[in-house]
Amino acid sequence: HACEYLAHAGAEQQFARELLEARGDTELAQKVAQAYIKDVVMHEVGHTLGLRHNFKGSLAHTPEQLQDAEFTKEHGIGTSVMDYHPFNLASPGEKQGEYVQSSLGKYDYLAIKYAYEPLPADREKDALQDIAVQTTLHPELAYESDEAADAMDPEVNRFDLGSDPLAFANKQADLGHELWERAQNRVLPEGTPYQELTGAFRSGLQKLSSAGTLMARYIGGVSIHRDRAGTEKATYQPVPAEKQRKALQSILTTYFQPDSFQFKPEFVARLAKDRFETWGDQNFHLGQSVVRMQAGVLNSLLKDDVAQRIIDSPEKMAASEPTFSLGELYDGLQAAIWSELPAKAEIPQMRR
Repeated sequence: HACEYLAHAGAEQQFARELLEARGDTELAQKVAQAYIKDVVMHEVGHTLGLRHNFKGSLAHTPEQLQDAEFTKEHGIGTSVMDYHPFNLASPGEKQGEYVQSSLGKYDYLAIKYAYEPLPADREKDALQDIAVQTTLHPELAYESDEAADAMDPEVNRFDLGSDPLAFANKQADLGHELWERAQNRVLPEGTPYQELTGAFRSGLQKLSSAGTLMARYIGGVSIHRDRAGTEKATYQPVPAEKQRKALQSILTTYFQPDSFQFKPEFVARLAKDRFETWGDQNFHLGQSVVRMQAGVLNSLLKDDVAQRIIDSPEKMAASEPTFSLGELYDGLQAAIWSELPAKAEIPQMRR
């Protein structure tokens, strides 16, 4: 019922700026921030013209296409300015495409045509139907909006990017770890407040939190299609079991291994709060910050409706199709989170 792109885009922009600055490119960080303002403005003008969010616009391009600067300059990083776009950040050693959505996409032109093209009264119904059906015939024109976002379909998300959202989530987690590694080894200019390190830590934590949420949507996930009779797609299609297993393994490796979160003591000792905003306890409680993020991922996996979808999925599948079970989910979490117990190994503070 409301657009929150600007508020959420601020966190995305902060992470990108801090990562680019940590890589040593302060001038580029400023240019990217200005480009992101343009993206947000285009998005909000779309609302004034009557367009709703389209959270499938970000799925159109492959990871390889997103790293091609010429391709993204012509086609954008998605097919609609009405999506919530993350920054298109390359990993170290990768080619870099455009960082943000810089132009209108194919879906935007189609939606404006549907809303505003003058049509004779006797042809209006059929002409509008011909335009609308394009969203089910062509993947780059696919549409899904707020009522389905961030729920059971892992391909209808705010702030995902590319044709493989799970691969994107893994990349985001890697970028969060990169920012932490660079922050821990960064030599600040003399006189620089240590709050800059704290900002980098919090941005990395937020990036891992959002990546974990994207990964978790594959567990018990069900894809939604707006197709009507006459196409091969069913309305609801459970995520393939192998994809769910791959997502679970990514979660267990990234968030619940003994060495998932390790920081240098000299870095932790310099994580400072703003003295003008903090009364009483001045400590930055690193363990509490990490466990809140882990708890968010764990809660996403242990929701009742996730369990119900896993139980119900075989009803929508052929008997020969492999299935993902509740036992796989719970056993995987149990084994990873309590991995020290069989070996009777010491459990360090951060792990506790």
